[in-house]
Amino acid sequence: MGTLGAETVNRAATLLLATLAATNSGCGTDSNQTTSSGSSSSSSSSTSSGATTGGMQTPIREVYQRNPWGSPAENLLADGDFELSIDPGTGQYGWIGVDAGGSTQIPLVSETGGICRSGIRCALVPKGQSLLGRGTAAPNMMAHHASIFGKPATPPPAGTEPATVCKSIMQVSMISCDEGLIIRGLKPALAPGDDGYCEFTADVPGSKVSLCMYVTLLEDAILDNATLLPAPAVSTSIEPFELDTAQRDGARAAARYVRTHQRFDGPKVATPPAREDLR
Repeated sequence: MGTLGAETVNRAATLLLATLAATNSGCGTDSNQTTSSGSSSSSSSSTSSGATTGGMQTPIREVYQRNPWGSPAENLLADGDFELSIDPGTGQYGWIGVDAGGSTQIPLVSETGGICRSGIRCALVPKGQSLLGRGTAAPNMMAHHASIFGKPATPPPAGTEPATVCKSIMQVSMISCDEGLIIRGLKPALAPGDDGYCEFTADVPGSKVSLCMYVTLLEDAILDNATLLPAPAVSTSIEPFELDTAQRDGARAAARYVRTHQRFDGPKVATPPAREDLR
């Protein structure tokens, strides 16, 4: 096979250099190139972050850091974040679900993940159901600050007045655990927060008896992040919130149900029948 002439080699080298120059001319330039007609042609590609042609970033997923126990250590409610009260059956939990008449216990249904406000579980409660959250009182007649968050299970229609959203979710009160006497009603926020949750709050005086939280649902809602915290310097900005007669009657019925169904012994274990030794 013959060797290439000098003219052939020079021509091949020139063609290679021209090709490399054309390829490198696109490096470091904007993806929007002007065409010969003067119009702009744009190219876009989908990325793992969900980038769109408008430059907006649509996340594929969001990652949260959550404490599986939820509530602060000083919370006087037994299970402020519903982490331990969600069970398909009925039993003795921090939160007890009861029907409107307060005579039948109803299992609680949970939501999980990012829809919750704190912790990793929250309660999904239907309209007409009531809840009683068990707690205690701060020592030495110290005052308290009570709070719970709730939001509609279905987002309110567009154009709904923010002032009406929170009022229509639920009624909440702090009661004496044994008698069910209402001590203080919790006032709803004027409007939902950015996460859609409405906070219900109250300043609660010191108590010699245990305190419980009683909730009556006015619509299907998600509840989470309930606290009863000692408050040495109670704010006077939260006025007592009046509740209707139905809330008062329901609180007494729920407390009576819990009191009459409270067990103080362990589960009974059946004793196996005696038998003769096998020989």
